[in-house]
Amino acid sequence: MNNKGVYIYGYIKAGYDTVKLLLPLNSGVYTVSCSDVTAVVSDMEKIDFSNLNMESLAQLLVHHQKTIEGIMNSGCNAVVPFRLGTILNDKTELIKITEGGYDLISEAFTKIENNVELDVVAVWSDFGGLIEKFSLHPDIKDLKEKIMSKGGNVQQSDQIEIGKLLKSKIDEVRDVFAARITELLSPLCKEMKSHEVMNDQMVINTAFLIEGKMQEEFENVITAIDEEFRGELNFKIVGPLPCYSFYTVELKEFEYGLIEEARNVLSLSEVTSAKSIKDAFRKMAKKYHPDKSRGADNSAMYTRVSNAYRTLVDYSAHSKKTEFEESIFLGKEDVTENLMSLKMKD
Repeated sequence: MNNKGVYIYGYIKAGYDTVKLLLPLNSGVYTVSCSDVTAVVSDMEKIDFSNLNMESLAQLLVHHQKTIEGIMNSGCNAVVPFRLGTILNDKTELIKITEGGYDLISEAFTKIENNVELDVVAVWSDFGGLIEKFSLHPDIKDLKEKIMSKGGNVQQSDQIEIGKLLKSKIDEVRDVFAARITELLSPLCKEMKSHEVMNDQMVINTAFLIEGKMQEEFENVITAIDEEFRGELNFKIVGPLPCYSFYTVELKEFEYGLIEEARNVLSLSEVTSAKSIKDAFRKMAKKYHPDKSRGADNSAMYTRVSNAYRTLVDYSAHSKKTEFEESIFLGKEDVTENLMSLKMKD
């Protein structure tokens, strides 16, 4: 039994000297072309990535990113990354989904060409000192005095209340600093995306999409911001990177059984439209909405109707376009053609 599949790293435009791009990687990476789009791939055992331990997943992530960044460093100025951990059955399947997602990939190339991603992380340079400073804030001193005035021992609940107030005061200042950083950097970028701050010491964790030629000016502004804040923050700039945070492609997979069930729940024909799907949902949602009709059966049916609607809207957004743009085909043969499609990761 063949357990080999085709692992996808990302897409580049056709026309590059792929031998020159891939040779430095020396890791079994090769390309598969489809029109003027080229997929960067390697052969890999089919595995369930959701069951990988953290160490193995981290190794795959490093390999995935090094491959994409290695291609970029070898002279390709536009790489559309693929989401980590996507393995298809064979090249035929790869070409099929690439053809279906051609417009999406081409649009991404237009947006990222000559652009790079810079990730900016800023943390408090002396977080311990900051805590000490805010411990003397009038509101916190008042809360402590109020607690002590009750007499007796300070309870754990009291300590939690003080900690929450202290955190809120530090967060207020963090938000001011973050807003100022964003204000100064946003004119230099085309897009930006805030990522989750990982702990209380982190002030900002944001990705910026900029023109490659603007990198030096961008870094100079970071230096000026550092001087403005008088060393209260430590900045780290990661990049230039491929545009991971903005244009990463992922594979969207559907199950025909779910599509068929959703169509039946909303009593739709095999050829329908976005308007018909919405009208059917509104009609049935009104009938079974918990505020309109009580009972466990009605509540369960309302959930089914809502799930059916979301399934069909999602499928419609990713199904292959036809000459009848307003029509959505839900017959088995048509749905089978669209069970796998590409989308841009949120």
